[in-house]
Amino acid sequence: MKIIGLDLSINGSGCVMNQLDSKLDIIETNYLSFTPVKKNATDKIIHYNKKQFKNYFDQNRFMEEKILEFCEGSDYVAIEDYAFGAKGKVFHMAEFTGAIKSALYFGFGNSDMGIPMRLYDICSIKMFACNNGLAKKPDMVDAYEREGDPMDLNFLPKYKSPKEDIVDAYWLTKLLQMELKLRRGLIRLQDLTEKQIQIFNRTTKGNPTNILATDFIELN
Repeated sequence: MKIIGLDLSINGSGCVMNQLDSKLDIIETNYLSFTPVKKNATDKIIHYNKKQFKNYFDQNRFMEEKILEFCEGSDYVAIEDYAFGAKGKVFHMAEFTGAIKSALYFGFGNSDMGIPMRLYDICSIKMFACNNGLAKKPDMVDAYEREGDPMDLNFLPKYKSPKEDIVDAYWLTKLLQMELKLRRGLIRLQDLTEKQIQIFNRTTKGNPTNILATDFIELN
């Protein structure tokens, strides 16, 4: 099984893929991101210069194509849901993420149908990574490094994009992996930590049904 986590941003998205075995344990990991800083570029971190694009639609299409190519063939995708208190070019962000979500939902490339999606709210992702729904981006990076830096990202500036973007996507894949294990009975809710149990039981005004009682978003 192949699962993807997407931390989407108009300037520096992070994408992480985990290949899982029959017990849904990780056997392979890969990632993709973007950077305007050439020294940070690798074969997995794509360099771009805003001047190469005619407008932001042109930039969006460039990134969307790379992200969707990375997602092709995956079984599930997890995406960080909108932060409703966000500032900046929020409408541009909505256009960018909406195009990717639509492609994932309806299908793209060589796929015959869309990929099931899960939208996780930001508070749940932070609780999962840091046991704190108010954690900041540096806290997410610190929590990732306590995992042993499984993607070898120590060559990147620690508390900046693209590392922060990749790390956020990493936690999305880990949360999705745990949800899938719960759904398949490979782990039990009562065996998780108090904060992890809270993640799967919590409801909000925007999401009045808890995660485990909510279907994946997919084309029937």
